[in-house]
Amino acid sequence: NVPEFLRSGSFYESLDTSEQHAQIQVPGSCYAECDEVNCFADFEKLINVVAFWILHSIPLTMIVFCSETEPSIWRDVLAENEALDFAKALLSIFESTTRLEKAIELGHTEVVKYLAQNTIGDVTSCVKAAELGRVDYLCILNQYSHPWNEKVCEKAAANGHLHCIKYLHENGCPWNKSLHIVGKPNCVQYVYEQGLEWDENILELVAASGHADTLKYFVDHGNTIDETILTSAAQYGNVACLKYLLEINCPVSESTCYAAAEFGHLECIQLLHQHFGTTMWTARISCLAACGGLECLQYLHENGCPWDYLTYERAAIGGYLDCIQYAHKNGLKWDSESARVAAMYDQLPCLNYMLENGCPLNVGITYEAANHGYSECLEYALQMGYPIYPSACLHAVRGGHLKCLMLLHQYNAVWDEEVTAEAAGSGHVDCLQYLHENGCPWDERTTTCAAGRGRLECLRYAFENGGLYYEDIIARPIGGIDSSSTPNMLQCLQYLHEEQNIPFTDDGAEIMVITMFCSI
Repeated sequence: NVPEFLRSGSFYESLDTSEQHAQIQVPGSCYAECDEVNCFADFEKLINVVAFWILHSIPLTMIVFCSETEPSIWRDVLAENEALDFAKALLSIFESTTRLEKAIELGHTEVVKYLAQNTIGDVTSCVKAAELGRVDYLCILNQYSHPWNEKVCEKAAANGHLHCIKYLHENGCPWNKSLHIVGKPNCVQYVYEQGLEWDENILELVAASGHADTLKYFVDHGNTIDETILTSAAQYGNVACLKYLLEINCPVSESTCYAAAEFGHLECIQLLHQHFGTTMWTARISCLAACGGLECLQYLHENGCPWDYLTYERAAIGGYLDCIQYAHKNGLKWDSESARVAAMYDQLPCLNYMLENGCPLNVGITYEAANHGYSECLEYALQMGYPIYPSACLHAVRGGHLKCLMLLHQYNAVWDEEVTAEAAGSGHVDCLQYLHENGCPWDERTTTCAAGRGRLECLRYAFENGGLYYEDIIARPIGGIDSSSTPNMLQCLQYLHEEQNIPFTDDGAEIMVITMFCSI
C-alpha cells in the first residue's frame, strides 16, 4: 500500500499497477509512511523520499519547515542536494528577501499558495505575476487580499498578457492611460474598447516608448500625425517607429534631424538621410552630433553636412575628445571660444589637445577655471604660459577655491584689497587667511563685508590679525538682517560689541534689534 502523497510522482506513475498484490523494493531511506516533518531528521529524510519518487510538487510540510525555522538549520542540506530542482527552488525561495516574488518567478504553485496565505505582501507580488502572465497566481493573490494597483495592469499590458488584463479589470484592479503607452496592441485595443480614453499626445508618447505596432494601431484609429511624432521617435532612437512613420509620409522638420544627432542615434540619421537627402542638414546638426558620438559626426561630415566652430564647443562641453580630434584632422578651423568652453566644463584632455594643436588663446580660460574651481585646467593653462584673467583671484575666492587661489599667486596673479574683502564677504576664511599670510593687502572693506554679510569667522580672523574697520561697523550687520540671515548677523553684532568693545550708535538701533531677536 503506497501512501497517497507518494502516488503524485513520476516513479509511482511508471509502475505497473494492474497486479493487485505486486511488490516493489524501495530503499528504506527513500520511503516514508507520511510526509510529516517534526524535526530536521524528518526534513532530511523527506528530501530523499521526494527525490526517489520524483514527486510533482513539494510537500507542504517541507515548505512550512523552511518557512518557520532558521535558514541555518536547513541551508546546508539543501545546498548539498542543489542538483535536485525542488531542493534548489526551496533554497532560492527561502533565502530570498522577497520569498513570494521568488516563488512566483520560479513557478512553484504550492509555495506560492502557502506564502500568499501566510504572509502580508505588497503590490510587487501581483506585479511579478502580471509580468509573467500568471493569471492563476493573480487569482491566488487576490483570494488572499494581496494589494494591486495601476502598475500591475501596466506590467501585464507591457508584456501582452491580455488574459491577465481581462482578469484584473473584471476584478476591480485600477488602470490608467499609461497602458496605451506601454501596452502591446492586443491589450491597448481591449482597454480602449473598455472605455479607457487616450491622451491627445498619445502618438508622441508611444513613438518615444518604441512600440511600433501600438503606434500603428493608434494611427489606424484616426489619430493625427505631425513632425513631433517623428521627432519623438528619433530622439529615443526607436528605429521601428521611425521607419513606420516615414513609410506613411509623416511630416518632418529640422528638429527631427537635430534630435537624432544630439542623442547619437546613427541609424535614425541614416534613415532620415535616405528619405530626405541633405535638404535639412545645417551646421547645427553637426554641432549636436558632436555630443552624440563620433560615428554620427563622421557620417554627417562624410555625407556633406556643414559644420562650424560650435561643433568644437559642443564636443568640449561633454568631453568628447574623439569628436574634437576628428573635426580638427578634417580641417575644421579653431575658434578662440572653444578652449574657454573646455575650461568652463573642466575638460582637461580637450583643453590640452586644443591648446597643443593651435587653438587661439583666450584669456577667459583662466577666468573659467578659477571661477569654477577647476584647478587642474587652471594649472595646465598657467604652466603653458597663457594669460591670466585680470580678476581671476577675485573669482577664485568668491567660490572659495583655495587651490586655484594658491596657483594664481604662484604665477604672480594680481590681487588687492577687493580680493580680500570678497573672501571675507563670501565667508571663506581659509582663503582670507591665505591672502593675509601671503601679503595681500586689506582695508576697512574686509571687516565691513564680513560684518555686513554675517561672516563671523572671517570677522573674527580679521580683527585678531589687525584688520581695519570703519567707526560705524557695528551698524553694518543691521542692514543685512532678514529672516534667513538673522542669527549670523546677530552673532556679528554681539561679537563687535561684547568682544571688541565697539559702542552702539547714538540712535540705539542695535539694542532694538538685539532685544527683538534675542530677548535680552
